Amino acid sequence: MSKTFQDYQDLKVELDSIKANHDAQGNTGLDATYISIVASGIGWREAKKMGFKKDFYYGWMLYSTSTNSSGYELFEKMKEACKGFSLRVSERQL
Repeated sequence: MSKTFQDYQDLKVELDSIKANHDAQGNTGLDATYISIVASGIGWREAKKMGFKKDFYYGWMLYSTSTNSSGYELFEKMKEACKGFSLRVSERQL
């Protein structure tokens, strides 16, 4: 079943919630991480229609964030939330 604009917007809200909960836990450490969530397997017209923003390095980006603590844990949670969507979740250590 194809995802709608509202499905992607709801996912963004869920990702914001995951990030806020992660920050509220007060994890400390030196695991600085950048996470990007970009379109995978959909054309640019569809990505634009779904509210993605064009990033000239990563492509059509739905969401991005960074954290200074427990970055891989946050990455795993976001990756799980994106299952079933045409998205690629990437994690980069800073």
